[in-house]
Amino acid sequence: MSRNTRILLALLLVPCFAPAVNGQSGPEAQQFGVDKPIEREIAGGESQTYRIALTAGQFVRVRLDQRSIDGALAFSAPDGTPVGEVDFTGIGEQDVLAAEVATAGDYRLEVRSVSTWRGAYRLEATIQSQASEPDRKFLAAQTLMLESIALRKSGPEAAPKAIEKLEQALAIWRELKEPSWIAVTLGGIGDAHFGTGSQEKALASYEQALASARESNLRAREAAALTALSGFCYSTREYEKSVDYGKQALAIQRELKNRGGEGATLNDLGIVGNTMRVPDRGIPFYEQALAIKRELKDRSGEGGTLADVGWAYLGASRSQEAISSFEQALAIFRELKDRSREEGVLYGLGITSQSLSRYEKAIEYFEMAVAVQRELKMRRNEGVTLASIANAYSALRRYDKYFEYAEQSLAIARETGTRYAEGRTLSDMGGVYLTLGQLDKANEFLEQALVINREQRDVTTEGFTLRSLGSVSNKLGQPAKAAEYYEQALAIFRNIKSRPHEAGTLNALAQLNRSQRQYDKAIANSEQALALAREVKNPEYELTALQNLAWTENDRDNLASARTRIEEALKVAESLRADQVSPASRTSLLASVQTSYQLYTDILMRQHKAD
Repeated sequence: MSRNTRILLALLLVPCFAPAVNGQSGPEAQQFGVDKPIEREIAGGESQTYRIALTAGQFVRVRLDQRSIDGALAFSAPDGTPVGEVDFTGIGEQDVLAAEVATAGDYRLEVRSVSTWRGAYRLEATIQSQASEPDRKFLAAQTLMLESIALRKSGPEAAPKAIEKLEQALAIWRELKEPSWIAVTLGGIGDAHFGTGSQEKALASYEQALASARESNLRAREAAALTALSGFCYSTREYEKSVDYGKQALAIQRELKNRGGEGATLNDLGIVGNTMRVPDRGIPFYEQALAIKRELKDRSGEGGTLADVGWAYLGASRSQEAISSFEQALAIFRELKDRSREEGVLYGLGITSQSLSRYEKAIEYFEMAVAVQRELKMRRNEGVTLASIANAYSALRRYDKYFEYAEQSLAIARETGTRYAEGRTLSDMGGVYLTLGQLDKANEFLEQALVINREQRDVTTEGFTLRSLGSVSNKLGQPAKAAEYYEQALAIFRNIKSRPHEAGTLNALAQLNRSQRQYDKAIANSEQALALAREVKNPEYELTALQNLAWTENDRDNLASARTRIEEALKVAESLRADQVSPASRTSLLASVQTSYQLYTDILMRQHKAD
């Protein structure tokens, strides 16, 4: 047998039984004929194991062609000691595991699917009686890459050493003229620099990886490099560039008929589009991704995309579609017993119910989410959800329950050092103290919140905090200061394209205008708020805008207009009350609009006298 003879896989790879996957054994390995590599399908998350009989000193090189899966290769010695594990590349590419055998015996080779759908792979191996000089260099470069991965996992302080090892590996790959590994390693160097915050170096490495892949016409690797660049631009908030790179990657995946990669890229494009806060921008991408996940029977991926598109529908004020998507995702995650993703969907259902003013239903979903979070010891998530429960109770004007949950949330935020959540909860608590007329307490909490909001660059909550500070100033008889806070809040909400919160801030400005007898400004701001509230289907802000218009027209003695507006407001109030489940919550809402009924009575009496 010559040193470079390909060992027949029928003799080389003796099937073992695959280890248990999701509680079930994998299928028996197929028998293979002479001179034929293994071509086989594998389920998502499954492992398939083979036995290779080797003698001391031999050099083995195993190639995994990932035809329609993302796979990993692991190699272990006869005594079970790990020899190496590689997962450097993705769908449509080849991963290679090389090893020089120290002792004779039956070695184990494991092919593991990293994908969540069923797909195909091709496996072949070459055995030589001993390693050549190029073989040893290949093995050295592979070892440097594996050592780099281990260093990066050990912590950020090891990143410089990890990058050094990758650069050493790159030099070897260039010496060996291995174009695919040059591109893979450049991408790895980009990832390592990105992890240290060295954005310029990361971008340079990603661009070199792309150029290398294009130069060698490595289409699958080119798509991977474009995906990395899309992710990089997303992180730097260059969203249009991110979309452009993502679409280029998508075109290649379609050309290569890489359905799994196509679905993943469409989902990523959905995330970018959703982050851009342009209504419906990400939804078409998600819907295409969902169709592919279903085609591949990728239940885990389907659930993930349903959850993502649920949040996108919610952001586009398509709440009923959001509920439908979240409910479908919930059913899948329960079927898969995926508790960590189940809690996220329960939280999404709670937030969506809250956006529809169905507060009791929201509390029900939030309580279920908290139960899972406590089971999984997800303390930070638990704190966020407790804050949401508190806010639902605040909307129901059950302030004793509000503070019970808000104080638990604040304690968890401080315990876990989650400054972002601490700032949000302080802002919410300040808002409730404002509602209760405890202005000094409100100001104290809001000032603390504003410092943290700005420190954490939480611009959305900063907007809420500024709006609440405006209301405090208004109640303290400081209209100029109140207007300044409101205008700052309005600028933030317009900048981040948060239409509902823009409406809420315009309502607050209108109330300030009315108190200063600036009736034209009050009408203009209320009309803008009303249009926005109706556009985003927010009945609470719609109710407030109509109430503001009615009071302002009443102040100006425009009784016909005032009556029209207050009648519209009372219809919205009754619709909101019908959505509340318990008699207590209906009574609470009725009490909150009692002044509107009083105004309506007053207008009718004044019109009667005028007649």
